[in-house]
Amino acid sequence: MYGAKFSSQFGEQVNTTWIACLAGLNELQIKKGLEACLRAYTEWPPGSAQFRALCVAGGNHICFNDPAHPHYQPKRIESDESKASKRKNAKAQIANMRNKLK
Repeated sequence: MYGAKFSSQFGEQVNTTWIACLAGLNELQIKKGLEACLRAYTEWPPGSAQFRALCVAGGNHICFNDPAHPHYQPKRIESDESKASKRKNAKAQIANMRNKLK
């Protein structure tokens, strides 16, 4: 479903966090959770707690990418000027910290 994205995010070994989050779920719940992933997490896989929430919701989870969802936040495109300003500020803060450490 997510291929290398899943393994790069969570590793290839059995993860005890995932085991704990899946504990107590039945096959139908997990199936519904996987189906909901296709709608709610199109780019990257959800974390274990997010996946469990999808399973428990019975697949009735509304996608956060949907403007109808109460937690929807459109992606903001940051201007080049804003990025440059943040970089300049970060460099100044790093220089300040270095001076304090001398």
